[in-house]
Amino acid sequence: MSQSELRAAYLQASGNFSRGELKEAWQASRSLNERAPGFSLGWELTSRVAQALGDHSVAIQFIDRALALEPEKFTHRVQKTYCLLAQHEHTEAGPMISGLIASKPDTAAECDALGNLCSANRDISEALVWFEQAVILAPKEGHHWVNLALTRQANGDLNGAEEAFDIALRY
Repeated sequence: MSQSELRAAYLQASGNFSRGELKEAWQASRSLNERAPGFSLGWELTSRVAQALGDHSVAIQFIDRALALEPEKFTHRVQKTYCLLAQHEHTEAGPMISGLIASKPDTAAECDALGNLCSANRDISEALVWFEQAVILAPKEGHHWVNLALTRQANGDLNGAEEAFDIALRY
């Protein structure tokens, strides 16, 4: 499979997924896995689709394939942690979250992902740290401000939540 064919196949599958076309995303991502078994992002995408379809054990199998190809890839490790949390495997997910924190995320997307994981793991104070870092790194990204606002609200900081929502509305 050429690079342009690989890119087109991935964009189609991820586009299906983004639009909520889960059946089409499943078919497209599985086809991508068959045609490009060494492409770790294809396995990660298939894992996310399986998770959206509610098949968490299959989602773990696919993310494990991605991790076998690129064990240190941040997004793969995040997806594995989401899969564990979806199966209520908090004792396994906790050390994975700690490992992600120790990797010192330095992009807004990584910080936002870590904030979402901490929130899903019911660690609101740690989620706040990462959402605050995300808005520092990308202050014009409204969705980071929304995540910060919702987390402040969950933490009982209603004034801080209102401030973050106001900023989010600007972007």
